[in-house]
Amino acid sequence: MNQAYVSFFSDVVIPIVASGALGSFIFTALKFVLGDVITSVRTLAAIVMALENRVKTASNELIKIDVTISSVLGLRPDLDRLSRADGKVDARRD
Repeated sequence: MNQAYVSFFSDVVIPIVASGALGSFIFTALKFVLGDVITSVRTLAAIVMALENRVKTASNELIKIDVTISSVLGLRPDLDRLSRADGKVDARRD
């Protein structure tokens, strides 16, 4: 009967414990690696949003300059272009 327990232990229990230990190691390693990747992606997303806000602000400023110069020179501003830009909110945070 003792031989049966030893055989069961070596055939069933040891592989289950070993696979559990290796699985937890793989999980911990993936968690560490993917944690760094997620941090990098979040940083890049913040940078892209800041650049998008800059582009929107530059577009608004160019439209303001164009309208000002047109009125100083006595020219009629391009209303089609102004209407396409209508509804865009100034994205500056100052």
